[in-house]
Amino acid sequence: MQNTELLSYLLRGIDQLLAQDSFDGGQPLRRTQKQSLEAYKRYLENDSLSIDERLKGFFEIPTGIGKTAVFVGIVASAYSIAKSENKLLRSIIVVPSVQLLNQTQQSFIDFAPQTKKSIGLYGDGHKNYKQPITIMTYNAWYDLSQAGKINSQNVDILISDEAHRGTSERRVENILGIFNEKVAQI
Repeated sequence: MQNTELLSYLLRGIDQLLAQDSFDGGQPLRRTQKQSLEAYKRYLENDSLSIDERLKGFFEIPTGIGKTAVFVGIVASAYSIAKSENKLLRSIIVVPSVQLLNQTQQSFIDFAPQTKKSIGLYGDGHKNYKQPITIMTYNAWYDLSQAGKINSQNVDILISDEAHRGTSERRVENILGIFNEKVAQI
């Protein structure tokens, strides 16, 4: 997918979330979640940055505020918009533990129930990385990246959840190098 198209899906997904003021599961946006989405939208619209730069960003949100719900909402909305236009938008969410693998899957089911059949898991005995939305552990991410099974040719959005706990900075840099182009990194 071209970066301009990817940027468009992200922006339209955020617009959709802000307009409905809730997640697709019916939960209203918290004030901090709304502020995060508005800030991310401003960042994505910042014309002083190249499109490549705008597609690399992060959320620094305190624990318990709803960071997972925010990225679930963004991914689910962008995915739904792309799907309605007969485009495939592939997202990978990388988490540091098996516990978060399962919790993140449940967050998708709760906050974006329409994605339930589009979610794959890779880690803890699960080996499904070919779904449009795939949640995996850092070890699975590393193994699949190094094997060339996932890269910027077959992944559009790469979310690294709890990146500070996931793995060494050097390992993350090496892996991100594989996803250096045509991938939104959050």
